[in-house]
Amino acid sequence: MIATIASYRRQIAEHPERYRLVQDARDLRRDARLAVAFDVEGALSIGDRLDLVDLYYDLGVRWTAFVYNRANLAGAGCHDDVDEGLTPFGGRLVARMEHAGMIKCCSHTGYRTALEIFAAARKPTILSHSNPRALADHERNVPDALLRACAQTGGVVGINAVGLFLGTADPSARDVFRHLDYVVHLIGPEHVGIAFDSVFPAAPGASGFEPESRPDYWPPSRGYSRSVTILGPEILHDVVACMREAGYSRSAIDGILGGNFARVAAACWKSGAASA
Repeated sequence: MIATIASYRRQIAEHPERYRLVQDARDLRRDARLAVAFDVEGALSIGDRLDLVDLYYDLGVRWTAFVYNRANLAGAGCHDDVDEGLTPFGGRLVARMEHAGMIKCCSHTGYRTALEIFAAARKPTILSHSNPRALADHERNVPDALLRACAQTGGVVGINAVGLFLGTADPSARDVFRHLDYVVHLIGPEHVGIAFDSVFPAAPGASGFEPESRPDYWPPSRGYSRSVTILGPEILHDVVACMREAGYSRSAIDGILGGNFARVAAACWKSGAASA
């Protein structure tokens, strides 16, 4: 993990005219450069060392998902057959992340574990890239109770653009909007964002997704395959057009396009000196 972060930090430093490494929430809007922050999907790399949370934050990690599909020391994943909830270590991890300034994420996390994380939270907690299970019955999607629990923390649900989680093999911007609109009506536009979960392919038509490399995390029985379509930012204008057609206000659209996540960042991240 540290080697990966070091590589990205080097690449950012080599192109200061294009990228800015995020220090605090002000960097999200400071200038035209792309603001870059890191995430950790699943706290497996933390192991049982809570002090790594502070180190990762200092290196630029600004949010961490507790579990990635399968159980770790914090709790259960969405593809585990048994979910006994947030572990005692997981409870300490919640507190440590909030103290460090790191955003807590419950995407990929088991439902009971996620509910207990939301209940323990004292700061906004997100579902960074999760869709409603009411519209597509897949374990990676989230039931209404979890969507409401996320909103109650002041958090945000990011709608992804993965065909498997949208419930169609040939997804479009309108499918993304259908999921977005469902969540907006359930918990309000101030708690919704967009997080495509894109994997940028090496060649046209390739998904870039190789689930066979880790069938334990991406079980074929749950529909994971290379043929899964993952849409990217190229559909964003069409999603916005859908929101406008549905009568969304300018402020609601601005929030969904990033303002809501920025609000969570301001509430969670530490304030510091302006970065270069």
